[in-house]
Amino acid sequence: MDESVPEGATIFLGDSITQGLATAAIAPFSINYGIGSENTAQLIDALPIYKSLSRANAIVLAIGINDLGQGMKVGLNDRYQKVLESLPADVPLIWNAVMPVKLEDIALADIAATNKVIQTLCEKKVNCAYVDTWQFLSDKNGHVISDFFLDDGVHLSPKGYSAWIAELRQTMKVVRADAQPIIPPDLAHKAAQGR
Repeated sequence: MDESVPEGATIFLGDSITQGLATAAIAPFSINYGIGSENTAQLIDALPIYKSLSRANAIVLAIGINDLGQGMKVGLNDRYQKVLESLPADVPLIWNAVMPVKLEDIALADIAATNKVIQTLCEKKVNCAYVDTWQFLSDKNGHVISDFFLDDGVHLSPKGYSAWIAELRQTMKVVRADAQPIIPPDLAHKAAQGR
């Protein structure tokens, strides 16, 4: 499929939370490469396959909760650095914080520390926007807002996805600077010719 991705598409990378995201609600020409249970090591292995990243309009990244849940906290910072180095430097990146969860085996403090690393890496990259998902998915104590999550305490409910979609749409406007949907050149040419 990757070879058929048009120039100028918005590409979403991540785990099952991304997999469940209606990306067309954020960017009309989008590809969802979210994979259930994916961690950063698996994403690093997969990135060379996605040749479409180099011709993307933007990349949206949300990954890391599976690293923490799968006992892969050690080395996570280095893997985030590797992910960043593996993405095209000239393509805008929207990097989402690891979302809050309600699980006994994942400490909220570990997620907070992880998100600090993500934010720092994003701030060092040109044209990177950090999306602090905790601002709209958790309460003032950092606990999940129950209406925004399914009973498993990890995956988003329809209300949670709506909140995330709204935030991503606003962030896309900032990253693109013009707030206009970008139509891939080959489709724009066809539209101009009435096809």
